[in-house]
Amino acid sequence: MPLQYSRSMPQRSRTTLPGGKPVSEMLKSRSSGLGQLLKHARKLEQLDQKLANILEPDISGRVRVAALHDHRLVLITPSAALATRLRLDSEDLLKALQAVGVKGISQIQIRTAPLSQVEVIQRRKRQLPEIGRKSLQRFARDSGDDEILDLVRRRQHDDGDG
Repeated sequence: MPLQYSRSMPQRSRTTLPGGKPVSEMLKSRSSGLGQLLKHARKLEQLDQKLANILEPDISGRVRVAALHDHRLVLITPSAALATRLRLDSEDLLKALQAVGVKGISQIQIRTAPLSQVEVIQRRKRQLPEIGRKSLQRFARDSGDDEILDLVRRRQHDDGDG
């Protein structure tokens, strides 16, 4: 049986946090810890994607961006042999990252550590159900995050809805 709400129950048009502060305001705020954390996570994810495109396919699945601080990019790999190879090639790797627009990195540090077991699955294109599409659109509007809005717009365009 689906949930039914009383008609007298107020409808929220924006997602808010306790205290009435909109989520979009927290995400955009430079002083917000959550906003800073999300910004840093996005930057690490972008670096990881650029790194994967630069490295040879047989290597890229075994190397991850672990951290970025003080102009130093920290990479991890579970293989000591691969870590040694990356250390020897770190100057070339740094130049390749700079060539694809990565700025602010002056050093690459390689560490050996286990990677989380992520099964690589070949993605196939599927249509997003209507309820999922509407939920994503509502979230994108409520968040006010330009990157999320752009992703939702691109998804709509790719699905032929935009």
